[in-house]
Amino acid sequence: MAAWINGARVDREAALEAAAAVIAEARLPAIAGLVADVDGIRAGIRLAEVVGGIVDPFASTELYAALAGFAASGTIGTTPAEALARADFILAIGEAAAASSMLRRLASRGPVTGGTAGATRRIVALGGVPPPEVEHLAYPLNAAGLPATIGLLRAVAAGRIAADPDVTALAENLRTARFGVVIYDPGELGELASQMLIELLQELNDTARCFALPLADAWQGQCVVQVSAWTTGLPPRQGFGRGSAEHDPWRFDLRRAVSAGEVDAVIWLASLEAPVPAGSERPEVALLGEPTGEEAHIVIEVAVPGVTCDGAVWDDGRGVLAYRAAARPEKAITAADALGRLGCEALRLRQAPC
Repeated sequence: MAAWINGARVDREAALEAAAAVIAEARLPAIAGLVADVDGIRAGIRLAEVVGGIVDPFASTELYAALAGFAASGTIGTTPAEALARADFILAIGEAAAASSMLRRLASRGPVTGGTAGATRRIVALGGVPPPEVEHLAYPLNAAGLPATIGLLRAVAAGRIAADPDVTALAENLRTARFGVVIYDPGELGELASQMLIELLQELNDTARCFALPLADAWQGQCVVQVSAWTTGLPPRQGFGRGSAEHDPWRFDLRRAVSAGEVDAVIWLASLEAPVPAGSERPEVALLGEPTGEEAHIVIEVAVPGVTCDGAVWDDGRGVLAYRAAARPEKAITAADALGRLGCEALRLRQAPC
């Protein structure tokens, strides 16, 4: 596997030693990205713990849109498998949902299980246009945008106000669905609209059955949430500077911490494909699955889960962590192994026990 320092190819051991020196000398290192498999993410959190750093995954924006609503109102959701098997009414909110592979899968067949088996599956788009092969009714979006439209729909569905025929009909569809599912991208909706949507579904379920199916981000954010929960008991973002895990979305925001001069070294982990930050957040060290060598001061190539090594990753189509065997196994250092070695070497340089 390849490694680079300042764009020049070097021996991997030399790159690991240089990267460990960067971490050891940092006052507050940040382990960021975490676009990796379970073992890689766990090793990234462990590295932050042993060197007193912070952890901020690349998927934080999308995660916080979903987690904020969950923290405020709880949730009432379903899984992709249940939606495929049972849903007789689908509402796709936003452009990401309308263009998603999940919506295409739902449009390719009807419900086959339970009381909805054999029913015609209806699909409605709100704020997005599905591909031509997806039959749908496209309701107009309120000029104020998705948050206001969802709020209006909630009020109409609860019978608190009257609205135009399109919104009234959509509310009636949700109320009368035998197994309704709302697909959306939390990152596109934002915190306010995501919370409003969950509260709409909770109210609908007083008399109907209607569930949320949020789309997972493309950066293994759901995997980070799971690993973080069982590793530290906390969601990201986290910091370990005071000896134990602390959760604070503001303090441990990578962009804010770098701008404020608090973080002085960024270690970027993306054994799966993800953009590497530029500008002030450009990493000093990058562990990447398919690097060019120009992404950071020190770049170390690591194995790609499901391609050159085995790994467990988030499977959006199934809504679970799933094992992926290597398609073309290679003798390559994994992200977890590289991060473990960096942690031990950084502690040795700090003259602390590993």
